[in-house]
Amino acid sequence: MSAALPCAKLLPTGAITANDVEATKAQSLAHLKMLESMREDIFSRHGDFFEQPIPPNKQP
Repeated sequence: MSAALPCAKLLPTGAITANDVEATKAQSLAHLKMLESMREDIFSRHGDFFEQPIPPNKQP
């Protein structure tokens, strides 16, 4: 985590401490924006598989 967020530190408990709260917030938001862009790219190429009907042979 520290490589992606140099202003933050990942603790052994999994919690994150921020040395510079504003910079960490900005980096976190930029990372989320990048992930959302990747998600939109995947869905545009492969369709939103969450909204496709379940085939009859795969239904519970």
